[in-house]
Parts: sequence; C-alpha cells; structure tokens
Amino acid sequence: MENLQGLALWWRESDFVVSTVFILLVVLSLLSWTVMIYKAWQFWRLERLERQVVTALRGRGDSDEMAQWLARDTLSCLALKEALGLSPECREGGQLARIRHLEHHAQRLIHEQRVELESYLTGLATIGNSAPFIGLLGTVWGIMNALQGLGEGEQLSMDVVTGPIGEALVATALGLFVAIPAVVAYNLLLRRLRQLSVLTDSNLYRLIQLTAAGRG
Repeated sequence: MENLQGLALWWRESDFVVSTVFILLVVLSLLSWTVMIYKAWQFWRLERLERQVVTALRGRGDSDEMAQWLARDTLSCLALKEALGLSPECREGGQLARIRHLEHHAQRLIHEQRVELESYLTGLATIGNSAPFIGLLGTVWGIMNALQGLGEGEQLSMDVVTGPIGEALVATALGLFVAIPAVVAYNLLLRRLRQLSVLTDSNLYRLIQLTAAGRG
C-alpha cells in the first residue's frame, strides 16, 4: 500500500518529460508481452503440426497418401503444394529432375514463409535494446530537475538530495523491467524458430521424395 502511495506521489510530482517516459515504457511493455505471447503460440502450433507429419510419415512410403499430407496446414505441406502448382517441370523428366525442380520452388517458398515468421521479432529486439535508454533519459531528466531545485536556494540535506534522485531512478528500473523480458524472449523465440526451420526442411525433403516417386 505504501509503495502504491509513493508511486502516486511520484506521478503527481513528475514533470511532462518523466511522465511521458513512464507512459512510453508502459506501452512498450504491453506491446512486447503481446508479441511474446502471440509468437510463442504461433511457433508452438506450427511445430506441433510439423511433428504430426513426422509421426504420420514415419515408416510410410506410400505416395498414394500424398493428397492427405498436402491438405495439412503445415509449412512443409503448404510449400510443396504451392511448388506443385508453380512447377510444371515436376511432371517431366526423370525422378531426379523432378526432385530438383520441386526443391527449387519449395525452398523459395519456405524462405518467404520464414521471413514472414520473423515479423515482430525485430520489434521485440528493438524494445529490449531501447527501453533501458528510454528509462535512463527519464532518470537523467529527473536528476537535472532535482539539482536545479537545489540551486534555487533549498537547503542542502540528505532528504532533499536522495528523495528526488530516488524518484528519478524509478524510470531506469522500469526501463530494465521492460527490456529484460523482451531480450530473453527474443533469444528463446529465435531459437524456437531455428528448430522449427530444421523440422520443416526435414519434412519437406521427405514429402518431395514421396511426390517425385509417385509421379514416376
């Protein structure tokens, strides 16, 4: 309760710049947590679907079931389905030539999907890198105001010095509170994306092999 009262007092006594920094950091925190939750759910869902394909294809080599795999909403199946539509060469030549054409088109589509999956991660990294400096700006501004007040004739004492400086350091603490989860989440999500990419490439290669064999 005392902490809330102290925060309310700090808010009333802060000037426009410090208040703006505080509001900006709160907004950045909400944005970063929204991105973290959304991307974690998105990667989890896509990885779960890809692992279902792994389980379904394990020990199977029947190309007659390709229509069932291509109907799945996974990155590998969608890339192969689009490649089949964009690559008429997959119906010509030998099996090796069909595999080469399918891999060329499918890998390009997979690359486009990965770029799309990376969306918002750059913003998350930007929040993690910039939030401490935004908080530091509010702290420096608050300390400048405190020192300016001392220069206007207030009697120097520990209470007069530590009070305003302690209030100014709230901005730095808030900046770190915003930055640390964003940086940690960015690294974890980037690793999860790499794992998803490896799994997708593996499934795509297996599906291409089955497709080319079925058209032989």
